[in-house]
Amino acid sequence: MAQRQQIARQAARPPRAVRRRRLVALMIFLVVVAIVAIALLLALRTPPQRTVVGGGFGPSPIPTAAPLLTPSPAQSAVTPTTEPPTQTPIILVATPTAVVIDRGGVIADIKSTLRQETEIFVGERIIEASRLDGTWKDSLYGERILLIASGKTIAGVDLQKIRDEDIIISTDGLSITLNLPATEILVNTLDNQRTHRYSTQRGWLADNPDLETEARQKGEVEILKAACEVGIMEKSANSIKTGMTGFLRMLKFEHVSVNVAAGPCVAPPANPDTTITPTS
Repeated sequence: MAQRQQIARQAARPPRAVRRRRLVALMIFLVVVAIVAIALLLALRTPPQRTVVGGGFGPSPIPTAAPLLTPSPAQSAVTPTTEPPTQTPIILVATPTAVVIDRGGVIADIKSTLRQETEIFVGERIIEASRLDGTWKDSLYGERILLIASGKTIAGVDLQKIRDEDIIISTDGLSITLNLPATEILVNTLDNQRTHRYSTQRGWLADNPDLETEARQKGEVEILKAACEVGIMEKSANSIKTGMTGFLRMLKFEHVSVNVAAGPCVAPPANPDTTITPTS
């Protein structure tokens, strides 16, 4: 009988795994309850009084004033005795900078190009040179050549001839007057590669080695003459005036006056380094 009762009690008792799960659930519930209780206590705790430290004499509470719930009409009509600060506009004043122009530097810049070639004339002329006297001797000693002379003439201004007094700069450095030398022929020469004989007539005993040299010299004269006829000197003066005006404006001059005249249309002095080589 007792044995049967013991067996019945064991059968009614839940298994061990079930009891363990129930115990774990109970512990989790208790932990959650404890956390919630601690959170409520922290939320209901009275915050500490704020203090301000000044002068090093220990903390002192900040005085609080009772709020004015309903302002009186007199108080609402009171205007502040001090106006709120307004922003003051910032005005930038440009300080004029003195313009200093080195007169000597301007002269050096202009002279640095040595000379200004502004107009080039290229042309060809047929030149006849002969040693004929109109007698029977021409068949023996006479000679006649036709030469096609090709050359060029260049006009411009020799800037090395500029004097100090030819450049006048105003005291404020904004105006300049430039008096240039007159234009001149800088180059007048033949192109030896393009200059050649067109035809030749010679006697049996003709011996005139300088005849072609004379023809070439006459060719230079004729080409220069043609350049003068088309107004190379006046064109050169206009070109140098325009070019030099633009150059001076690049140097920050606001008012520029360039004076230049057309010089005589004459050949330049002979260059001893230049030789005329006759073609064979």
